[in-house]
Amino acid sequence: MVKDLLERLEAVQAVDLRVREQEKQRDAIPARVSELLAETRGKEAELTTVETRVSDLEREKRMLEANVQDYGAKLTKIQSQQASVTNQKEYEAYIREADALKKHKQHFEEEVLRTMELLEGLGATRTAASDAVTSSREAVAGEVATLEATMAELNAAIAEEGKKADAAKQKTTAAQAELQKLEEQVRKAKEELEKNKKKE
Repeated sequence: MVKDLLERLEAVQAVDLRVREQEKQRDAIPARVSELLAETRGKEAELTTVETRVSDLEREKRMLEANVQDYGAKLTKIQSQQASVTNQKEYEAYIREADALKKHKQHFEEEVLRTMELLEGLGATRTAASDAVTSSREAVAGEVATLEATMAELNAAIAEEGKKADAAKQKTTAAQAELQKLEEQVRKAKEELEKNKKKE
């Protein structure tokens, strides 16, 4: 009877240990999901940074192109006015102004080209960052689905182990009650024996 009780207690303890291990595994799942989501958010932030830089460069390129057009229009105006010049001094002033406008225009054209090169490089970076975000989102979705399935399996296993533990505890409680009855019967039998010995 005592051996049976100890075996039942060991069974309860084994079930309890399995339940604790399964709960530990289950409780680690939300942390892993948070970690995966944080990685994705990091990649999304990188993509946002690249897209912001691209947007800034495109705006800068438009402004530079507008400056090129402005200086081109001013140069055309100066060159058309040059034909109406009547003296050498005015002609030299127009030439100086035209040269300055050409230099400004050339400077802005070079800046447009530089900006276009930067945009081309950022285009590849943006594509790579976008692909990384898409990949990360897909990986997270797949792993989250796997983790959710694992969590469901663990919850089911924990529930099943809990039922086993409850059944084992009930049997243990019943065995303890039966053992107490037997101990009581032995105690009473001893007392009866003691009384009979005293009577003799």
